[in-house]
Amino acid sequence: CQFQNVLESEEFKKEAKIMSKLKHQNIVEFIGISDNKLIMEYIELGCIRDYMKDRKKKNNLLPVLDILKILSDVATGMAYLASERILHCDLAARNVLLTKDLRAKISDFGLSKILGEKDYYKGSGHKSLPAWWCSPEALQYRRFTSSADIWSFGVVMWEAFTHCESPKLCSDVTKLVVHLNDGRRLKKPPQCPDKAYELMRDCWKFEYKERPDFPTVEKRCRELEYMHKQEKAKENENSANQNPERGSKNSDASSGQSERSSQRSSESHSQSESGIIMSH
Repeated sequence: CQFQNVLESEEFKKEAKIMSKLKHQNIVEFIGISDNKLIMEYIELGCIRDYMKDRKKKNNLLPVLDILKILSDVATGMAYLASERILHCDLAARNVLLTKDLRAKISDFGLSKILGEKDYYKGSGHKSLPAWWCSPEALQYRRFTSSADIWSFGVVMWEAFTHCESPKLCSDVTKLVVHLNDGRRLKKPPQCPDKAYELMRDCWKFEYKERPDFPTVEKRCRELEYMHKQEKAKENENSANQNPERGSKNSDASSGQSERSSQRSSESHSQSESGIIMSH
């Protein structure tokens, strides 16, 4: 086929337009266009999916607190997008990158849409959809809202707590909508706290109007992170009381990490693979 310069592509222009207006610590920074390519900031650890799969393969699972911090970052970034009236439409672990200090940054805005007067976007039937991450209304009617992104966020949470297993609800993707209509959802991952799974389930409410919005999701994620941090601190205190000498050493070793965590939390508060269903 004949090569087409991406600068002549309408989809490329739309993605570049969206990326150029986004300025947020949890969104990958758009630098410019060079040699027929979008130039983005370099993110050291790559996407969540590959990073967490690699850790699982090495039997080196990421601690729950770190997972909660990452999810809080994603929620913060998505809350920012929602405030800018931007739908991501392809939120998944493969599209969230991690810096070396585990700060999450949302990327890949190829399917994103800027909302106009309406609070939803009605897609055409010409494009394939990342089915396992899609809400029922997106699958059935190609209707996309911020609530559809909320559904996808719930799947990202599930991916994170399973260290990025494939979120396939059933063996046949063409039967996915039937299963969702029947109330079937992804099961609670073993590493996942009960409250985190409750949030997932809220993100997967069948009626899109019953799902929380991103500011609420962000707040609940930060609360989960804080609660888990307090629980770990209490566990460490109890351990130190049982073994004072060892507890002192553990406290010294973890102090630097705690300071970094506090700094990240403060910054975040200040800014307050793929199942495909083909078009018919």
